[in-house]
Amino acid sequence: MDSLFNSSSNICSFGQENVYLSHMAVTDTHIAVCNTGLGNVTVYNACGDEMFPIGAGQLERPWGVFILNEGYVLVTDQRTGRLYKYRLEADAQPTWVCDNLTWPTGICVDAGGNI
Repeated sequence: MDSLFNSSSNICSFGQENVYLSHMAVTDTHIAVCNTGLGNVTVYNACGDEMFPIGAGQLERPWGVFILNEGYVLVTDQRTGRLYKYRLEADAQPTWVCDNLTWPTGICVDAGGNI
């Protein structure tokens, strides 16, 4: 497993090829990073250790990401014009998809859970 942080210098680094990062979401327990080069969202624990990818083989150009408190992650896909909701777990399939968006980028959710 790769670590997001260099423990000796607290510098953030990515040990993957084809890394084209767009956005990241951070909570007390998880870091989710959109990688448009690999077409996934890589999830790290709070220490920066890689846990698992989300959306591999489903996402084409993940751009925006938001981690919900109840253990889900929202991801926008620019190329397909979709918003996906995944469980925050390995090998997750989308629990729902919103289609027909025009070039979705960032995403945020208010205190009431409204996107």
